[in-house]
Amino acid sequence: MSIKRRNRIEESDDYLALGIGAAAGVAATFSGAEPTGSTAIDAVLLVAFTTFVTWACASAPWWALLGGAGIVTVASIGGPLWVTILGLAAVGVAAWISAERLSQPPIRAAIGAATVNVALRIEWDPFFAASALLAGVVTVGLATIGVMRRRKYIRKRVRWGVIGLAAFAIVAAGLFAVAGLGARTEARDGYIGMLDGLEFIQNGEIDDAALTLREAAADLDSSSDSIGGLLSQPARLVPGLAQNRNASAELLEQAAAAAESAADALDVVDLDQLTVSGGSINVLAFEALEAPLADLDTTINDLNDALLDAESPWLVPPLATRLDDAIDRADKAAHQATATAAAARIGPELLGADGPRRYFVAFVNAAEARGMSGLMGNWSEITIDDGSFSVSANGRTARLQDEVLNDLELDAPQEYIDRYAYAGASIEGGGVSVKYWSNVTTTPHMPSVGNAMRQMYEAVSGTQVDGVFVIDAVGLAALLEITGPVEVDIETETDDGEIEVVTRRIDSGNAAEFLSRGQYEFAENEREDLLAAITDETVENVLTETLPAPQRMAPILAPAVLHGHISGWAADPDEQELFELVGMDASMPVITTAGMDAIAVSNNNAGGNKIDSFLERTITYRPVANERTGDTTATLQVEFTNTAPSSGYADYVIGNLVDAPQGTNRMIVDVYTRLNVDEVQVDDEVIEASRLPELGYWVTSVTIDVGPGDTAVLELDLSGNLSPAGYQLAYRPQPLPNPDVLDVVAVTSGGDTVFEYEGEIERRTVFNANGISAWR
Repeated sequence: MSIKRRNRIEESDDYLALGIGAAAGVAATFSGAEPTGSTAIDAVLLVAFTTFVTWACASAPWWALLGGAGIVTVASIGGPLWVTILGLAAVGVAAWISAERLSQPPIRAAIGAATVNVALRIEWDPFFAASALLAGVVTVGLATIGVMRRRKYIRKRVRWGVIGLAAFAIVAAGLFAVAGLGARTEARDGYIGMLDGLEFIQNGEIDDAALTLREAAADLDSSSDSIGGLLSQPARLVPGLAQNRNASAELLEQAAAAAESAADALDVVDLDQLTVSGGSINVLAFEALEAPLADLDTTINDLNDALLDAESPWLVPPLATRLDDAIDRADKAAHQATATAAAARIGPELLGADGPRRYFVAFVNAAEARGMSGLMGNWSEITIDDGSFSVSANGRTARLQDEVLNDLELDAPQEYIDRYAYAGASIEGGGVSVKYWSNVTTTPHMPSVGNAMRQMYEAVSGTQVDGVFVIDAVGLAALLEITGPVEVDIETETDDGEIEVVTRRIDSGNAAEFLSRGQYEFAENEREDLLAAITDETVENVLTETLPAPQRMAPILAPAVLHGHISGWAADPDEQELFELVGMDASMPVITTAGMDAIAVSNNNAGGNKIDSFLERTITYRPVANERTGDTTATLQVEFTNTAPSSGYADYVIGNLVDAPQGTNRMIVDVYTRLNVDEVQVDDEVIEASRLPELGYWVTSVTIDVGPGDTAVLELDLSGNLSPAGYQLAYRPQPLPNPDVLDVVAVTSGGDTVFEYEGEIERRTVFNANGISAWR
């Protein structure tokens, strides 16, 4: 059946329409449309398709031309202005033809040519492929209506042409399937081998990684030849099918090359050379590893880039799923390779190759909480000279509380001075309080802690230091797992006044619990001697024993480092960048991404006791984001549960210096938010709270008392604008004896859930619609 023709088509009109179509087709190649993802093939397909639609529109009725041009013009609003103007021109000419009842096939063809070019450039995207679907429906609809108004023999030829194209697509799909089946086994083995090889790299198992990656490279190369061979060539011409064929072939080829290159680099990497023995490490071994590890870094990152380039929403689910898994594994391996290469490059300097390096190490106790874990009790100064380690000084915090600090004005941002003046960062008349050593870890931002500690230590000791490390009980337990246990003797007085010696064996299994709670069975002066003995002997063992190679120590230390129990800061920017790469920087997330929200809750003990090992926190966050405007509201609720008893421990543990009942936990709570704070409540009572800026956050400070066995609830109402983008949340936990429980549900202003999570969180984390990932 045909539609009655009202406009007569002459042979000359056909030729003119084809010429207009060819010109429009050339313009269409600049639209950015990629029906197959191959530049040359896409150009041919776009020219052919545009020419055909333009030719067919020469006989299309005015109402079809007017409707088609109108639809794509409306859809083009919000994109380039000239595209919308072109669409309006097509609408206007179509309306003119209707009003004047003109035939004018060339003009109708020109309207069709303009409509196709507008359709190919619309940016309407309420869902995946929405613009492509709309463009296809409009242009194919116009072509179909136009062809139906042609003569019977023309309609027949077009029909057979369409059938032929469909048959070609079916045959191409079948041949591609055959090629895929032929490559399936080797592709699967190569894929699994590549993931295993990347995991071996992450675990530091260099020999296994090299062997596995070389075998994977052979499998991937063979499967690439199969899937990219002659049988799959027709698939390159079929939209949708082409993307899957090209992604498979290119991905397999690039993965094979990357796996082979990585294996070559690993063949000359011997991390066992880096073993610490007798307090020394071979600095030259670091220098020998710099080149191969740099090659490995380049190779793994190239593989990661290749995987990312292969991503496409057109991929079929099985391929897309495997690609996502490979991207995730390669991203982690690439980050580690970059960090390892940086360690090889910067390591010799850190180890004193160019002259002695000194580092200040603070041992802190999270049972008396501070933003950077806990209160500093003991410290050591470590000197490294050409790879040889030694303890050049150590002592209790009291040894550093020298009045020379009263003349020291910290070189720090003014907002830092303003925030921590109450804690002793500045005193009347200038300078630093001698008691600030007890509060210097109040900020949760390790670079601020390290900078202040370095200046204070240099002022007191006269010794320049190149960096600072902060280690708490969990970090110490990780070190003990590497060095082995320590045994310390402590003199204690019995009930009848006799002095007896108690020997305690502290190992990785009991260190965290003992240092958080068990130590408090001793009198305070005995406990201080005990802690000094434990830290001194642990440091001594680290510096004098033969330690495992880095790849064997890394899995042991990684949790403590990533969870903020071992933190580092370096005065040199390159060395600080290395700390950031390995996750040791323990800094507050610096937010530069549009749509990124961030929160952190920091407890600081205000009672002068050791009660925070009994503290449990549950943090509930409920953001509502308008992803179009960026306007966001949120409720942040923190529930503090104090499980401390009112008796049974010494006063210095559950007593306090503020005349509160025994077992009371008095805390200064600092809540870091990106959003503005509209209202603050404690136990449903609205209160006034201090608010100051720090590190791009608003910091709301509240003092709260929680009695033994009681719970207090802090709630903040927040609002602000995060810029239009997909909502994300960065969360920075505090390294306390009991990890935070985080309960977050993020929704859009329309009520759709963006993400939700409930559970313990111990490392800096980013949440978004794609899941959760580590902050980097």
